[in-house]
Amino acid sequence: MKETLARRAYDQLRLKLARGELAPGSRLVNRTLAGELGISFTPVREAINQLASEGLVEYVRGGGAFVRRLDRRSLVELYDLREQLEPFAAARAASHITEDEIAELQEICDDSHEIADSMRENETQVANEELALRWVANEERFHHVLIDASRNRWLTKIAKDLLLATQAFGPLLADPALLTLGAAASTWKGHSALVRLLHRRDADGARDWMIEHIRIGRAYVLEHLKRTNRLATS
Repeated sequence: MKETLARRAYDQLRLKLARGELAPGSRLVNRTLAGELGISFTPVREAINQLASEGLVEYVRGGGAFVRRLDRRSLVELYDLREQLEPFAAARAASHITEDEIAELQEICDDSHEIADSMRENETQVANEELALRWVANEERFHHVLIDASRNRWLTKIAKDLLLATQAFGPLLADPALLTLGAAASTWKGHSALVRLLHRRDADGARDWMIEHIRIGRAYVLEHLKRTNRLATS
């Protein structure tokens, strides 16, 4: 039960971070959060420790736990590392991925297609909060399945740590307007193309696709943060 409660606290705090309800620099008070989440103090402390190990929270000596403040340099460095590791993971996945994993990736693509179709019905053709959160969950799941398919335990650990660290920028990207119909459709088509490459066991194609995917994602996110003035430059 203790482990279950800690996981529940972790999931709820991650959701608050993704929605921007816990702003960068805000202090995380265990007992206050325990009251808000309706659980005891200890599981919340364990959840915060887990978030700290993932780089989403930082401890300040004598001050407690705080949501990590992030800057442009940190984001660029994370994307630089992802550009080195994830293309290698994609190439290895082309050789080792199972049919079940390919089917799971296709399932994610199908759901992303449904999200894009739902956005077409919006007058502004941008995501609402529900669609944006669903999209982010699909993105995380897609990359995790792909990395697992590389069948390299060290690569899997490092690459997933980098993904988690990148997700620390979730509060800065919480604006659903970031996900436009054009971006959603482009990403869905790109992911579908990667699934086809993996099905053909095309390692070079999968590696090249991932390089381009990460570069496009980095440029899009940085431009959004620059336009909204939500990211420090130091």
